[in-house]
Amino acid sequence: MINRTFTAWFILAAFGCQIPPAFSPPLRPLTMDVLRNAEYRIEWTDSGRARLFNGIFREKYPEVPESTLEKVITLENRYAAGDINGDGRPDAAVVLVARTGGTGVFYYLAVVLNQNGSPINVVTYYLGDRISVKSIEIRRGEVIATLLIRAEDEPMCAKPAVKITRAFIVHGAGLYNARHEPRGVFNIHVQPLLCSLIFILIQSRTAGRFSIV
Repeated sequence: MINRTFTAWFILAAFGCQIPPAFSPPLRPLTMDVLRNAEYRIEWTDSGRARLFNGIFREKYPEVPESTLEKVITLENRYAAGDINGDGRPDAAVVLVARTGGTGVFYYLAVVLNQNGSPINVVTYYLGDRISVKSIEIRRGEVIATLLIRAEDEPMCAKPAVKITRAFIVHGAGLYNARHEPRGVFNIHVQPLLCSLIFILIQSRTAGRFSIV
């Protein structure tokens, strides 16, 4: 039994697969409380990162310390949960909103991977200024955002009313349009299926229900 178990681990590791739940500790989801106190990449802060506290981050402009103007990053309440990178863990996608003291209200889509219950923001993607994010979801490894934007000839003061849906896929530290994937991204979809098939074959062979010639 020990040799069979070792063989199963070795084969799964050789294909870069996640060790199945039977051999792994329970998966810890990324709760809203965890996401509201996570660190995110965002271009407006001096460090390029914002550590939220109860869903908010504040920073003054160092060039004018006497000014009351500040940069405020907030996390919207809506978020999506699901496996993004094919490792079997429940990841998350959230919406960040940056207000920098002017008229702009900048929306960002942040992808957060789950590393044993710890949130790791691998990429933050700019969605638009003064738009409306209607929904976000994670489906088959893709992050899908439904937005209301303005027509190209409309002024910024116009209420966004043009509905669009954008689908993204994570590859490395980038977020790409799912309909125009770079080379290598297809493996993100294939790997979970391949790992499952390998594990099923190992279990069947171990139980004596399947033979490999």
